[in-house]
Amino acid sequence: KKWGKLRIQRELKARGLTDYNIEAGLSEITDDDYCDTLNLLAEKKQATIKEKNPYKAKAKLANFLLYRGFEPELVYEIVDELYDE
Repeated sequence: KKWGKLRIQRELKARGLTDYNIEAGLSEITDDDYCDTLNLLAEKKQATIKEKNPYKAKAKLANFLLYRGFEPELVYEIVDELYDE
C-alpha cells in the first residue's frame, strides 16, 4: 500500500500483533526499497499538486507523506529536495 514504517506499525498494533512480530516484519524492509518508495510516491504526488504558492505546495506534499506514515525527518528532506530544484 506504499505506507511508511510508522503507519505500518500503527496498523499492525491495532490488529493485535506483538511488538516483537512488528519489529521482525519491519526489519525485512530494506532501506533502499523504503527510500525508493518514498521518492516515487513524493514525485507522483508533486506532479498532481496544482498549488501556485510554493509554501502551500510543500505543506500539501509533506502532509500527504506524513499521513502515509513516513518519518518526519525523511519527509522534510525529500520535500526540500523536490522544491529546491
